[in-house]
Amino acid sequence: MRGLTTKVFEFRNQAIKPYIGDIYDYLTARKIETLDELNLKKTVEPDLPIAKPVSKAAEPVPVINREEQRRLENKRKKIEKSIKESEDKISGLEKQISTLETELSIPANFNRQAEMLNEYQKLEAGLKKEMEAWEALQLELEETGKG
Repeated sequence: MRGLTTKVFEFRNQAIKPYIGDIYDYLTARKIETLDELNLKKTVEPDLPIAKPVSKAAEPVPVINREEQRRLENKRKKIEKSIKESEDKISGLEKQISTLETELSIPANFNRQAEMLNEYQKLEAGLKKEMEAWEALQLELEETGKG
């Protein structure tokens, strides 16, 4: 195995320490003769206390009873249903707008152009309003924990 590597990495105490050279250079630096001794030394040496990362999740999590879970699940289902309905409305409005755009491009419909433009603006306003409603529903769904 001598000469197969030029660098050895030791992973210990949540740190990485590189050693230049092969495995034998590493063993010499650690003042041991075999890797088995490293494992034995590990069981004899007391482990240093490892600092645990502090997280916001350390706060106590409130326990939710079954009734509250059912209420939340019903709320989620209702929001999901509303989202689906909103998506269907958006799709329908987009199809109507697309059809109207096609009709507006036909020269024969020139005499109805003012009426069609008025309808087009109403559809665009309705689409914008529905997209805002859909976005609000998505945010509400995320707040209930299923985002």
